[in-house]
Amino acid sequence: MNSVHLSGRIASDPEIREFDDRTLCRFSLAVSAGPDRADFFSVEYWNPNGVVDLLEKGAPVLVSGFLKQDQWTADNGEKRSRVVVSARLLELLETRAAAEVRRRGASAEPDGGHAQRGQRPPAGKGSWQKGRAATRSPARGRG
Repeated sequence: MNSVHLSGRIASDPEIREFDDRTLCRFSLAVSAGPDRADFFSVEYWNPNGVVDLLEKGAPVLVSGFLKQDQWTADNGEKRSRVVVSARLLELLETRAAAEVRRRGASAEPDGGHAQRGQRPPAGKGSWQKGRAATRSPARGRG
């Protein structure tokens, strides 16, 4: 059985890649491994519809899904691989109000960043965008 459940904080701003009929959200998840240590996991979440404004660096989330091993050959001919968490369920572990308070504390913009909150620059097909990606609680993706 291939099943993984992780609870932690998003360690990098999510990257969004749009395809013809699907959207991929990738980010790094920091999970506490003791009082002074964290483990970091690469997470992929497909079709994060309506999830543009809450998931960002520092947001606490619960991820449930499965492990997937990607394998490829580098330009120098060396074989490489990595293990990725493919999320089927992504749940924000804070209220929308708590997320807004966390954002305001991190924002150095005079208006608190509210003018552009929830807006993501348009992305070309297949292009990567760094930015906010969030979810309704709970949301289901496709792996």
